[in-house]
Amino acid sequence: MGRKVTLIMPCYNAEQYIDVMIASVYAQIHDDVELICVDDGSTDNTRLKLDAWKPIIEKRGYTMIVKSKENGGVADAINMGLRLMTGDYVCFPDDDDMLLPGYVSKMLSCFEAHPTVKWVKCDAFSYNNAKYNEVTLRSESFHNYTDMKCLVENFLACRERWAVWTIMVRADFFRECFPDMRLEVERLNRRVSQEFQINLPLAYKSPYMYIDTPLYFYFNRSDGTRKSQVDTGYTQAVSYFEGCYDIARKVISKLNVLPEKAEKWEQIIDITLNLKRTFYATKFNQSELRNEHIENQLELIRPLLPSNIFKMTATLNSDYFHRLLADCAIDRIIYTPDELRVKLDSVTKEMYNTLKNNRVILYGGGEVGSTFSVLFKAMGIEPECIWDSNAEAMKGKISGIPILHPNIDKLTAGEKQEIVVVISIWKRHYEKEAMNLLQNNNIKNIVPVRDVHDMLRFTINTELHMFDNIESRG
Repeated sequence: MGRKVTLIMPCYNAEQYIDVMIASVYAQIHDDVELICVDDGSTDNTRLKLDAWKPIIEKRGYTMIVKSKENGGVADAINMGLRLMTGDYVCFPDDDDMLLPGYVSKMLSCFEAHPTVKWVKCDAFSYNNAKYNEVTLRSESFHNYTDMKCLVENFLACRERWAVWTIMVRADFFRECFPDMRLEVERLNRRVSQEFQINLPLAYKSPYMYIDTPLYFYFNRSDGTRKSQVDTGYTQAVSYFEGCYDIARKVISKLNVLPEKAEKWEQIIDITLNLKRTFYATKFNQSELRNEHIENQLELIRPLLPSNIFKMTATLNSDYFHRLLADCAIDRIIYTPDELRVKLDSVTKEMYNTLKNNRVILYGGGEVGSTFSVLFKAMGIEPECIWDSNAEAMKGKISGIPILHPNIDKLTAGEKQEIVVVISIWKRHYEKEAMNLLQNNNIKNIVPVRDVHDMLRFTINTELHMFDNIESRG
């Protein structure tokens, strides 16, 4: 098989950023690259920039194809690129990001070392310039939380990253999954995204191979397309995700799955979409809508979970706790009771013993920290305190646990090696900030929030009796 890699890059009003992306293509280690840039009706100088880069890229020894079309959205631009591609492998980078030099070569080497692998996914760095003035590097990977046998389910439940800019696919496998080499452009009178359209058919046909190395640099820009859709208001954000799941349903309808499986996937969509509605109702201070969505969520998951699990909602009514219950319900859709038991043994037993038998400190006193406090105590885990930078404003205790300012510099070297700090902050960039602070202060034992979330999911699903006596300790 050949070694040509095609990069299909939709471009729209990217004159401020596109030099960085194309320069990073130029800097790739691999020497056989076809770059297809589709200008999707830009109104700035994007096309001029592309034309200026073409001779430079071709002097490098690469092929660069530049096409322009009327604005039709990312999926429509990808369709034009698919008709033009001649490579043996295909990737889908964004026009305002950056490739690390080994992006192409390292993913390609995976295929060459594993001839049966159909598609590969790498990790990424992220830079958020909406709220920070400095680079925030973080692993975007969900690989610790993904079961490859349930890949479609995990995409639908947002346990898998949707983004397609970190994948490379064998061209012949892509053609097998997309015989007409075309993505849906419009659904229910609105443009649709490319993520589900590409990921779901690939995931249904084959698992991917994961590369635990960041090869892509994602810029989470305040003026990015997705950013503008989910951050301008509740209605726009919900409409965006409803559109994503509309297209997911259409993709599923073409996969010829058994009705029983399609019904389970529909349940996962309903639960996950309602979680999105709840999140954005809270974010945009729509309290009545938030409460309505919480009630809808309980109705969706009630048939899936034991009735006594809902007793906990009298004490725990945070958005995070309802997310946890939703994940427990989704687990019951995906896994048999025996499989859940195996996951409890393989995923959570060691962590539970670590937390139960060591000095534990929670980092973060918000709704996640409050929920962890109650559930930990029910499980016999006794955090000695909660660290929070706003401790002075919060004043007092959560579930009887004192809230303290994280005066890490006052710890002895021995204490820094001894304590176990559990991150109880859900947002990834805030979690990463906390982890960086702890690591920079030589804290040895740090437990990410999603690892604890997994432990709680499987414990609630298999050892529910542990939570029978939960009481409000606020």
